[in-house]
Amino acid sequence: MDALSLSFSRIARYASSLKPQIISKITSFYLFIYFAHLLKPLNRKEKMKTSNATIGSILAAIIWADGEFSEVERTTIGEIAEALGLTEKELTMNVQAALVELKNMDEDKATDFAVKHAAKVDDEETGEVFQALLQMALCDNVLTFGEVHNLLALAEALDIDRDAAVLMLCDLVKSEPELEVSFEPDDEE
Repeated sequence: MDALSLSFSRIARYASSLKPQIISKITSFYLFIYFAHLLKPLNRKEKMKTSNATIGSILAAIIWADGEFSEVERTTIGEIAEALGLTEKELTMNVQAALVELKNMDEDKATDFAVKHAAKVDDEETGEVFQALLQMALCDNVLTFGEVHNLLALAEALDIDRDAAVLMLCDLVKSEPELEVSFEPDDEE
C-alpha cells in the first residue's frame, strides 16, 4: 500500500469518530486528493504496460453500449491513443476487431467481455484507462443507460470503488453543459 493510501486509511478511521457533517467535508477533500493521485493526467511519457488490444476491447464495449460507432468516437480514439502513448492505427484496429466480436452479443455477454478485458489492465494504469473510458462515453454528448451500466461494471473490474466511479462520472457530466442524459434502457430507445 502506498503512502497516500495509508494516509487515507488513517483519515477514514479518524473521521469515523467525528460528526457526519464534518466527516462529509473531510472525506470529500481527501477523496479529491486520492482520486487526483489515482487519475494521473493523461499524456504518458513511458510506454503503457496494458496492451493496446486490451484497451481497444474495453473502449469497444463503451462504443457498443450506445449502438453506433460515430465519427466523434473515431476521433476520440485518436485523442485517447495520443494521450496514452499508443498508435492510433493499432488502437483503431483493435477497437474495430472488438466491435465485430461484440456485434451479436447481448448486454450480459458484452459486459462479461468488457470485464474480462478490464481485469487485464495493469494496476498502475487503472485510473488512466477509466479516465479514457469516461472520455469515450461522453464524447458524443449523450450518456446512455447502457454506457453507465458498462462504466460501473468496468470500474468494479478495474478495482475502482463504485461510489468513486459515480463521483468521477458526475464531475465530468457537470463539466459538459450540452450533455444529454438518457434514462431509458438502450433496448427501448
